Amino acid sequence: MFRCCFCRISVYICVTATVLPMLNYSIRPVLWTHKANAKGDCPLKICITIDRKRAYKKTPYRLKEYQFRDGLVVGIHNAAIINAFINREKQAIEEQMYARTAANEVITINDFQNDKRGILLEEYAKIIRYDKTRVARILKYQPGLRMTGIDLNFLRAFEQHERKRKSHPNTIHSTFKYLSQLLAAAEREGIIEKNPMKLFKKPKYTKPEKDYLSDKEIKKLWKLLDKPLEENTRGTLVYFLLACYTGLRHSDWATFNPRTMYKDNLLRLRAYKNKMDVVIPVGPSLKKLIALTGQVPPALSNQKCNVHLKAISIMAELGKKITCHTARHTAGNLFASNGLNISIVAQLLAISENTAKVYFHLSGADITAQAAVLRTI
Repeated sequence: MFRCCFCRISVYICVTATVLPMLNYSIRPVLWTHKANAKGDCPLKICITIDRKRAYKKTPYRLKEYQFRDGLVVGIHNAAIINAFINREKQAIEEQMYARTAANEVITINDFQNDKRGILLEEYAKIIRYDKTRVARILKYQPGLRMTGIDLNFLRAFEQHERKRKSHPNTIHSTFKYLSQLLAAAEREGIIEKNPMKLFKKPKYTKPEKDYLSDKEIKKLWKLLDKPLEENTRGTLVYFLLACYTGLRHSDWATFNPRTMYKDNLLRLRAYKNKMDVVIPVGPSLKKLIALTGQVPPALSNQKCNVHLKAISIMAELGKKITCHTARHTAGNLFASNGLNISIVAQLLAISENTAKVYFHLSGADITAQAAVLRTI
């Protein structure tokens, strides 16, 4: 007889009436309150009892004592996820027992003393930091991957697979950087014994070239505005041009509101990414674009905007790929090439002066100003 750990009602059932009639066992979550850390977080483990002998399986979770009641996790935002995880682990252990019983093998507690099956990568990612896109990329290569299944051979094979797929080098770099974070956390928490990433040479990050539009290319986009365009394509073009004159990130497009931000020929706004306040003087071109934002639908997602920008580039005959971020680089180049000093450019773009230096290099403004004396030699 044991108490059911997965329902709120105190129900007692006979374990000998399960699929394992000849085995006296129980599987239940337990909180090791005697192993609480300085913050009061206690390790949550799964206790497996067979013939009064016990083994404990680690989980990646730590809880405070009041967050665990009657075998259930309560009072925290991811309680349902943790309870579902425990339930799945319980079922997996029972299936393992059943398979051995079906094969007429004797099951003892020793079979579970050193259980290294490990948590699923997707389950662990939800605990540490869940990146749906990168997790999907990894699991597409190997579905059902567990943290303990990631070794040096897996890392090498996965990298080779991504290169054969012709994934962008920086996409491969970011995927392995994310995987490295999960493995480092898993090693600290005892989910894996050794971190294979320490022996693996991670793909390098390639600094992307900051592309921007010239004055001639911007004029082509203005001409395109005079032509009939699909509603969302026109809206994307308006916000893209707005960003070319202001340096707004895509995250600021959706919150752009001229009624509250535009006054006395000044745009006053706060950058969504770093919460820096930005004040931008408004000229004739920018004034026209601000008025046009009231005639188009709200900005689409970054991904959908980039799809429309691909079509816009073709229609305007730019001959190059443009993205939402191209507009920001265009603004940086525009500011630097028109004689604004680096401190002002940094404030307008809500970035550091060190980051703003790249726009002076792209525009040639730093060379023109500092090496003007060469014209007299």
